[in-house]
Amino acid sequence: MGRKSAYQVRLPDGRDIGFGLLKRGGSAVYSVQFPDLDGTGYLLRSTKETSRPRAVSAAEAVVRAHYQPAESAAARMTWDDLLTELERDLRADGARPATVADYPDTIRQARSASDLPSRVTAQAAQRWCNQYLSGTFTRQKGKDAKSYTRSPRTLHARVRKLRAMWGKYVMKRLRVATANPWKEVDLPRIDQLPVRTLTADQVAKFFKWIEERWLGWELPTLFWSVKAVTGCRLGDLCSLRTESLRDGKLTFMAGTAKARRQRVAVLPPDLFDALKRIAGTLYLWQRYTSEIVGYLVRRDVPTHRVNPVFDPRRLCWWAKDEIDDFNRAHPDEPRIKSHDYRKRAVTEAHRAGLDVDTAAAAVGMSAATARGYYLAIDQEKAATIMSERLAGTLRPQPKPEDSGASSGELPAA
Repeated sequence: MGRKSAYQVRLPDGRDIGFGLLKRGGSAVYSVQFPDLDGTGYLLRSTKETSRPRAVSAAEAVVRAHYQPAESAAARMTWDDLLTELERDLRADGARPATVADYPDTIRQARSASDLPSRVTAQAAQRWCNQYLSGTFTRQKGKDAKSYTRSPRTLHARVRKLRAMWGKYVMKRLRVATANPWKEVDLPRIDQLPVRTLTADQVAKFFKWIEERWLGWELPTLFWSVKAVTGCRLGDLCSLRTESLRDGKLTFMAGTAKARRQRVAVLPPDLFDALKRIAGTLYLWQRYTSEIVGYLVRRDVPTHRVNPVFDPRRLCWWAKDEIDDFNRAHPDEPRIKSHDYRKRAVTEAHRAGLDVDTAAAAVGMSAATARGYYLAIDQEKAATIMSERLAGTLRPQPKPEDSGASSGELPAA
């Protein structure tokens, strides 16, 4: 509403909050509409008054009550208490295990901003950002551990999470704060990363390496084949249940998919038949835990740390380790990531003539993300066409030289 609001109320901290009055569904009672704490939406509350003058006074009280400082107990909440409450609320909201682990870790990083969460101001948040970016970190423990500098991209990721957590949990759910200080911090500019996809040669080299590394074991090759064909996320692939394999299709259920949406991938017949043959009783890749031991023994790799109980998270760690080992085995070649297979599915769809919405729906990706990949390809294609058709026109044309002057003869008088 802002300056266009019909009414305004002054808060104790000096802020002016605009509000309006309206009646809903033919009711004689006025309701007050005003912006929420985080400024992203509006709230509608009843004033319980039928007279406009009395409704204005009641509306002011409603707005003040909503924006009143947090209760003293909440204002005194420590960082440890906040972490406990946050983890409880994340689990109650059905957050993924990775989110339950990652969000509290970000809060632990930010606790140096102030002694209490309720005292994190915009200035304190900005100081924390400046110190975080200029600081260093180690990946190992010990005095001899190597230190690394933090990148601006890491800071951007941390602040995005803090903004989200502060607005939903610290402000709305726990009422510890009335403002989101992380929305006002100034962050360094970062370069847009180029779209990196795998070439056919890279894919062939990776699959050959996998087959040789695992001595012809079928499961790893099938695992990465499904990743390449469906363009799915790694976590979604590892969590597949056997019941998801049916009628030549693979169903990624909403309960295990990161996007919380069900989608279907149609498999080539030979790949579908191979998956039906190796599928476990509960999980699709369940035989991984029972079969890997024998191949590790053949490779002279210790097996004492192998857990016989299948866990999708352990399978995900194994897949990431495979990518890391492949990169270490090819130090002179461009590094690859498992997510590159997902990007390749979209970019190859574009080259095949599929529109962006069709490709995005097929791999379970947002249209905006897929459009970014499409635009990267289109830009290179446009640059190629422009160079072929206009390079001769755009370059300066050489002027014909004066034949007389070039031969050293003087012009006739």
